[in-house]
Amino acid sequence: MSKDVAAKLSTVESYPLAIEIIQKLADLGYTSYFAGGCVRDALLGIKPKDIDIATTAHPEVIERIFSHTVAVGKKFGIIVVVEGKHNIEVATFRKESDYRDGRRPENIEYSGPEEDSIRRDFTVNALFYDPLKKEIIDFQNGIADLEQRKLRCVGNPDRRFSEDYLRILRCFRFALVLNLEIEPATLQSAIKHRDGLKQISQERKRDELLKTVLNLRSPWALVVEFSNQKLWATYGLPNEILDYRDYLFQSKITNETELLIKLLWQLDTRIDAKIWLKEFKCSTDVRQVVLRALEFKKNIDNVVDWSEEEIHYYSYKHDMRLVIDIIKLEMKSPFYKSSPKTVNLAQKLETLKKHMSFYANNAIKPVVNGEHLKTKFQGAELGRVLDLLFRKQLVHKWTRAEEALRWLDSNSGKG
Repeated sequence: MSKDVAAKLSTVESYPLAIEIIQKLADLGYTSYFAGGCVRDALLGIKPKDIDIATTAHPEVIERIFSHTVAVGKKFGIIVVVEGKHNIEVATFRKESDYRDGRRPENIEYSGPEEDSIRRDFTVNALFYDPLKKEIIDFQNGIADLEQRKLRCVGNPDRRFSEDYLRILRCFRFALVLNLEIEPATLQSAIKHRDGLKQISQERKRDELLKTVLNLRSPWALVVEFSNQKLWATYGLPNEILDYRDYLFQSKITNETELLIKLLWQLDTRIDAKIWLKEFKCSTDVRQVVLRALEFKKNIDNVVDWSEEEIHYYSYKHDMRLVIDIIKLEMKSPFYKSSPKTVNLAQKLETLKKHMSFYANNAIKPVVNGEHLKTKFQGAELGRVLDLLFRKQLVHKWTRAEEALRWLDSNSGKG
């Protein structure tokens, strides 16, 4: 092993719990290796996010040896060993057969390393590393494919994809995120089987999309690739998505909400965003934020006529800084149709963003409550007065109840 390779693999060896597990199992006569993605990432010079170990020890042995374990997938031979804040997944070498639903195997048998490598999706994910002997175990020529930046299925690609159709989306994720070229037979098979994605739950497909997007510096490559390969349909979106504004996807996307706002930025006139978001299986909170953002964008021209009070109150209630940034980008693009109001709108948006930043970073509480007003107002009228005073408080920046009550006395009976 060269010094360069050894240095790269040292990143997986930097997890003390993982080394402890492998050493303890070795002391008892069990073969154990680092497995899959952590080896791949280390060889690519990427620090692994997750560490997986594959072993000849059965789950019951793992549970007996280590004091704190979680049986996350015991029927698949998978046990998580926990120590403090560190979790390491330990899986028994296995072979799988009889995939009946395009998702998971009916039959699982414990096996050795070579048979385990055969069941894996891609050659670059079928690598093992023995940190005790400092040896890479490569049954599927994954090293050669990594060196050539190739993504290739293990064995017959038709079989691999039909076993679990989600591997089609994983294929494009690895290619885009790791900058690998999909080998022709693998790509051809992935496209041939893409209708099988209809059998996969929306949650799994959503999670795969997020894993891809959130790990790309520029998601525009994904937008183009999914359009070219007609993969957007699996998410209920039109494949003719290239009319999307490329400026929406040039910079890194950091969360699900941002992705959904940008995906639906132009499509909200072609699909029912409310229904689509529900089918996408995002959380209620995310769905509500996205719908509010699209509504804000739809009515953006009205902002020009907002009063100072309306600007403050909206800024307090809603953080639309992302939407404002997108609109500002749009104003600079050739797609934007300017109007006499454009300059005023740009100024109002800057003011809104400034206030939104302030309220996002400062907890403002009403200086007046019902106790201050209960002798003068009751019921719905009390609620209306409290709301009015809080709106005025945001504008005038009152810090004491006396200021609000003085304003109320001075303006009682007006308007």
